[in-house]
Amino acid sequence: MQVIRTFKLGVASLLVAAAWPASAGLVTTINTSALEANARLDFSTDAVEAMNGVGISRTALGTSKAIGTGGVSFNMPVTSATTELNLLPPSLTSVAGSSMGAALGLTSGSNSLILGNFNLDFKNKVVKADAWANGVKSSLNVYTFNIAQGLTLSTTGGLSLHEVIDHLALTSAAADTFASALKISPLLKPVLTMLDYGSITIDIKPALRSGGAVSGKAYNPPPVPEPGTYALVGLGLLAAACVARRKSA
Repeated sequence: MQVIRTFKLGVASLLVAAAWPASAGLVTTINTSALEANARLDFSTDAVEAMNGVGISRTALGTSKAIGTGGVSFNMPVTSATTELNLLPPSLTSVAGSSMGAALGLTSGSNSLILGNFNLDFKNKVVKADAWANGVKSSLNVYTFNIAQGLTLSTTGGLSLHEVIDHLALTSAAADTFASALKISPLLKPVLTMLDYGSITIDIKPALRSGGAVSGKAYNPPPVPEPGTYALVGLGLLAAACVARRKSA
């Protein structure tokens, strides 16, 4: 109940700002780890067909959950949301949102790329994420986007927030990372930046998250065993096979 009260107070602070200077924006950040706060990523048909065509599959990792089959839609818990209230003209806008702990795995044959700990920068209209390629972590601007439906606040059934962004377009840096990590032909790289990858729908509701709160901790992929580790495991299996063969003899 404390979490819900905190959420209501955060939203109320956006509505009660009569004494706030008209030239300044009132910025509020709400921790939504324990609330029904989710971002749904829906890849477009063109993006799915293009990725399938070059053998790229999508898998939910961390706190992400696949919706349906085929790697088309994914749910990612929203762990924090930052909004700004301006009085002149009256407006309520999103500043940032994060989904710490959520991740997507992209694989093509034996090649893989992981994107995790997503952050939405509404000021610059960029989706940011940590990226792991070939065992190396980097910070990446993954998509630019368009705001299809600006932030709306509803009091029906309790205070809730809703927003939709679409026309997700892969940045040039992300296209380089995709092509390198997934061993995509340079001839196909321009196609990556031409695609509309789909949309993200954000909903934050004043109810406790089913299944319990998410931790909000950053996602980190499990360490990849060194080649020497594989060799030791192989020797161990070989020794076990020899022992089993002697016993059977």
